[in-house]
Amino acid sequence: MNSKLIYILMFLSILSMFMSSCSDPSYLDVGDVDDVKDECYEDRYFERGDILDEIVGCWELIYIDCGFCIPFGDVEAGVDLNDDGTGRLEYFERLESGNIEENVDFTWNIVESTDIFGSTTWLLYTEPSHFVLQQEVFCSQYMFFDNTPVDGVQVIFERE
Repeated sequence: MNSKLIYILMFLSILSMFMSSCSDPSYLDVGDVDDVKDECYEDRYFERGDILDEIVGCWELIYIDCGFCIPFGDVEAGVDLNDDGTGRLEYFERLESGNIEENVDFTWNIVESTDIFGSTTWLLYTEPSHFVLQQEVFCSQYMFFDNTPVDGVQVIFERE
């Protein structure tokens, strides 16, 4: 068999493995994701002070998905954000090869950022950092980030 054909078949089989695994979201039905994001955009906080006033509390992961990345297992996560600028993430991912469990204590703040179009946006900055804590859209019921346009991760938390 031609070696080019073998390489093409190997590439396509690896690609199909990632594509099929990455399309399995957690908790929130994929059909409801756009509705939740639209609702949050309509109720979005644009001022740093409003975000700081409203973000404190307990948040539960309701959706996680990725564009073209390593597939996630079954993920459960909760975040507590305290008004003194401290927080705790409890993250659990169930995989066929074993489980990942992380409990991360962190400090947090809302920091200004500029997107590629020159618009100002606000980001949840934590120290230490964790990939599910990259929130950039805040509203009364949800906070989320969506890097799927660049084949990244999309995460949505709901207020408990």
